[in-house]
Amino acid sequence: MSPYFSNLFQILIANAYRVDGDHTQVDLTLASFSALTALSENAGDEVNDQMYAMLLPVLQLLEKTITSDVAQYGEKRAKDI
Repeated sequence: MSPYFSNLFQILIANAYRVDGDHTQVDLTLASFSALTALSENAGDEVNDQMYAMLLPVLQLLEKTITSDVAQYGEKRAKDI
């Protein structure tokens, strides 16, 4: 699976932030991040460099999400989320 790691990782991140999945019965964000967690946990050592390179963009997305939650819901509610 190592040759496909980078592609799968990027596809799962893109899937997690799809805007057309809001009206479905499946939580695409949760499903994508669950799959991403399983992919990362079971990846071989040969993809460590790729995983490290993708870490910063993922952390930036998470920071952006948290910041928008604070703006949208207020600080107390965002902390609860």
